[in-house]
Amino acid sequence: MKDLSLLTRRSMLALGAVPFFAKASTWPDRPIKLVVAATAGTQPDIFARIYADQLAAALKVPVVVDNRSGAAGNIGADAAAKSAPDGYTFLYAIANVTTMNQFLYTSITFDPRKDLVPVAEAVNTTTMLLASNNVGANTVAEAIDLARSRKGELVYGSYGVGGYPHLVFVQLLQKAGVDMLHVPYRTGAMNDLITGRIQFLLEPTATAIPQIRAGKVKALAHSGSRRHPEFPNLPTITETVPGVVLEGWHGFYAPAGTPAAIIEKVSAEINRINELPEVKERLVGRSGTPVASSPKQMAARIEKESKDWEALIRANNIKVE
Repeated sequence: MKDLSLLTRRSMLALGAVPFFAKASTWPDRPIKLVVAATAGTQPDIFARIYADQLAAALKVPVVVDNRSGAAGNIGADAAAKSAPDGYTFLYAIANVTTMNQFLYTSITFDPRKDLVPVAEAVNTTTMLLASNNVGANTVAEAIDLARSRKGELVYGSYGVGGYPHLVFVQLLQKAGVDMLHVPYRTGAMNDLITGRIQFLLEPTATAIPQIRAGKVKALAHSGSRRHPEFPNLPTITETVPGVVLEGWHGFYAPAGTPAAIIEKVSAEINRINELPEVKERLVGRSGTPVASSPKQMAARIEKESKDWEALIRANNIKVE
């Protein structure tokens, strides 16, 4: 039964049937696998392990993290999507796997709208717009003026074509009416910003803060909808360029066909975990903001953000081979 095809599972779901191995009344009675679509040691992996430990304690079975990184989360998402919908496999991933990647990748091997179902949002994350210390701009407005005076000469880095930082920079430059050269990195973007080889970078807040405090780079703005609590005098990007907000997020998913009772149970546990003071402290300490949500709310967020990202990606003909 564990090798049921996606077509068979969808048919059973449509008929209201529940496979015999997915009995919510006895679930869980063995270890649960949490596929993490990120490399070990990264922020998503660290957060996923916090949740895994808490879920294991609550459900009284081991929750085993299985890192499946690569292709902006597609490899992990594909593995989870093709797992048996028996409540023993879940996915932890950054939202781009369901809101962006289907518009970016020409050869995606799963359908995020049909093969995965939302369980719960976990955390919101943001970035900082940074500038090299040798750049003659200390605000977003000054950076825009500088870019306008040096048409196409300034360089911004990102961690890959089609990632959140790249797409938000595209949005920012479009709305501001200026051009910059984009240089995608696998690694080393921060080092090149510090040395001045590139002028600007949208960096995850957790890793940006130490560099800002050390004086190695300048912070021009916070990408969230609100100012960062540790930098109350630092404006948001949208205060200068309205509508440019980057609040990425991580969430839990299950293979399509997973019993609704199990999904609701896990969703409730994640919301409960997010209220624990020790969990909040650990998440906030790494620049994650716990989110309260339901599967329905998560689905609505995916739907809205997918439409927004699709419009931006198609308008700029951005593709990842």
